[in-house]
Amino acid sequence: MESRGDAEVAYEELNKFPLIDIQEAASRLGISVKTLYAWVHLRKVPYVKVGRLVRFDARDINTWIEKQKVPEMEY
Repeated sequence: MESRGDAEVAYEELNKFPLIDIQEAASRLGISVKTLYAWVHLRKVPYVKVGRLVRFDARDINTWIEKQKVPEMEY
């Protein structure tokens, strides 16, 4: 049986969860691209740098959204 290199396995794993660009992330969050760039600058949202490009893992964005929920109050 032939073993695969670490780089090949890492590439396959990355392709299972493609990164989204800033326009797609802003759309999912319901905010402007300008606002999202500001949040990236302030490190308010999780992001990935690919060279000079800013990308987002959709799973991280979904997790971040869940953490932003404000619990309802009971009266």
